[in-house]
Amino acid sequence: MESAAEWLAVRGRELMIGPVNLSPYEQMGLLVEGFDQPARFMMPYNPPYYVDFFEKAGFLKEADFYSYYCSLDQPVPARLVRIARRAGRVAGLKVRPVDFSKLEGEGERFSFIHNEAMRATWGFIPLSSAEGIAVLRGLRLFADPSMILFAEVDDHAVALCMTLPDLDPKMKTARLAVLAVVPEYRFRGLEALLILESLTVLRRKGFVALEISLVGEDNIMVKRIIANLLGEMIAKRYRVYRKTIL
Repeated sequence: MESAAEWLAVRGRELMIGPVNLSPYEQMGLLVEGFDQPARFMMPYNPPYYVDFFEKAGFLKEADFYSYYCSLDQPVPARLVRIARRAGRVAGLKVRPVDFSKLEGEGERFSFIHNEAMRATWGFIPLSSAEGIAVLRGLRLFADPSMILFAEVDDHAVALCMTLPDLDPKMKTARLAVLAVVPEYRFRGLEALLILESLTVLRRKGFVALEISLVGEDNIMVKRIIANLLGEMIAKRYRVYRKTIL
């Protein structure tokens, strides 16, 4: 860490932030709570003593992110179903799975929704169309298209729900990695509709558990959706640190 700080200082940098992978859209943060839970697909995992390493080296909290555990053995909450059904009556609304055979158009929709919906989140970096296409091209290698859902109104993309299966077939767990609705279509129940559709797909395919992550501590809307519609509690906490370079 000291060597990294020296390397950055020589190049005129004044602040270290991490741990993150090459972008905030890959693995991010240090696990600080929830060590008794198994590591999930594409999520960081580290021994507890790593926290001491960071703090003794003078790193301070920059932002926390949460993971929620949802058992699929439980009945779907009635409130979630009620709100989802109401949202389904929006004129011109269609929910459909991603079409990996049309990467260019789907990648542009992915980038558009990301850039409109994620602008206020910590670490936001806009995605170009080319980057959106690259993301989907990578996902195509292992993701189930029926678990990546677009919501469209009059053929315009307005929301995305992306759930990824754990690559260990014995686990039968999945991770809801993205739930994004463009600002003008929020608070109309689309979040509930996409969650319900995703839960239906997961149950049909025999999944037994779902992790919802990463949810920023400042993402009030998604935290409320999880608490009010699913009643889930935080299972893990991840932390991104910062340190001023002297």
